Amino acid sequence: MTPRADLLHIAVVEDNDTLRDLLFSYLDQPDRRVFQADCGESLNGLLAHHRLDIVIMDLNLPHEDGLSIARRLRKSHPDTKIVMLTARVRPSDRTDGYDAGADVYLTKPTNISELEAVIRNLTGRSRDLARTAGYRLSRKSQILTAPDQQQVLLTLGESIILEQLALAPEQGLDAEFLLAQMRRHDTAPTSRENLAVAISRLRKKLETQLEAAPRIETVRNFGYRLSTPLTLL
Repeated sequence: MTPRADLLHIAVVEDNDTLRDLLFSYLDQPDRRVFQADCGESLNGLLAHHRLDIVIMDLNLPHEDGLSIARRLRKSHPDTKIVMLTARVRPSDRTDGYDAGADVYLTKPTNISELEAVIRNLTGRSRDLARTAGYRLSRKSQILTAPDQQQVLLTLGESIILEQLALAPEQGLDAEFLLAQMRRHDTAPTSRENLAVAISRLRKKLETQLEAAPRIETVRNFGYRLSTPLTLL
């Protein structure tokens, strides 16, 4: 049995009882201890008695907004990872989330495999800081940093493409799923053809500005795959 000290402690902060219970059932695994809270006050009670590695929270919470909770949590528990899971989909909402201290900003409805990929990415990064020597994408500033420290400023759409590919299982995504993620953030493109053009331009941009660019492969009859490891910040 996994020693208690090695358990991953996750808190789900969601005021919708059905969704909170559903997330709990998905996330509850032998190597984890998952807690539930329905507001900031309940989360405070958990923090008083437990070490939390990851907090997954909605933003529309009673009494205290999720953005306010995140700001407070970032100051009081800087090592705790914050995943915002919300129905707020505007680009400005996403920016506000990262400004408040989110490590990852996801919009509802979220595929559980995507959430699991986020958890693997966050816990892997916290356990193995050596990975930061590779490619790194800051989603807040939309800056991609190469291993040699060269940097490229990305558009929101370009940042979302790399982020979604990095989070995907084996870093590969169906084209339609990638399109859906971009539409949720009000970013072009809106068709497979436009997506192909956007990715072609992104490849050219990276190849022009970096001596060694991360590779985005086209997978026939499927979509795209990022063949270069990428750490999300």
